[in-house]
Amino acid sequence: MYISKYKADNRMFDEIPTINLGQIILRSIYPNNLKLEAKFYYKISCDPLVKKYLPGAYVESEEEALMKIEEYIHRTLSGASVLFCIANSVNKFPSGYVLCSSPIMNYHDSKERIGDWTIDFWMHEMNRGKGIMTFAVQNVLAHMQRMQIPKVVAFTDKSNEKSMRILKACSMKIIGETSDDKMYKFAVLLNDTTE
Repeated sequence: MYISKYKADNRMFDEIPTINLGQIILRSIYPNNLKLEAKFYYKISCDPLVKKYLPGAYVESEEEALMKIEEYIHRTLSGASVLFCIANSVNKFPSGYVLCSSPIMNYHDSKERIGDWTIDFWMHEMNRGKGIMTFAVQNVLAHMQRMQIPKVVAFTDKSNEKSMRILKACSMKIIGETSDDKMYKFAVLLNDTTE
């Protein structure tokens, strides 16, 4: 069922799938193993580039990582966002993340007053440059399209060339800049809602 205030089908939050992509899967957080999830989140998210480009995802300890994982679970339950773990299909261990934030989260928590879905993504440094993130983001966008989400926006620092390449490879186009001129605003139309 489509919920207009979330600009999405309610299954976006209620039925987070495991998407099998061969050697990797996109999955939700496993709530029955939060300490292990936090250990991986810390290894992936304590990176200096995460600190520079996604300070809201950055953590400095496993304790902070556990609090962050619990925050993401709460966000999903409240309709604010969904975190997909990019994981090895055999052992299910995460190597990166794609965060999909709903218009509810984006409108109230942003100076930009976005009003659309956004995505953020980050990956462990050992897995960068292999095309994994591009493939993951393309598949998350395909899932968002199935969930009737009309438009997805992403913001990236003007110096973050790797993220810009990923967004462009996922058919996202630059549509503007943030009000402080520090970031590009990318967007892609997934479902045309004009009738």
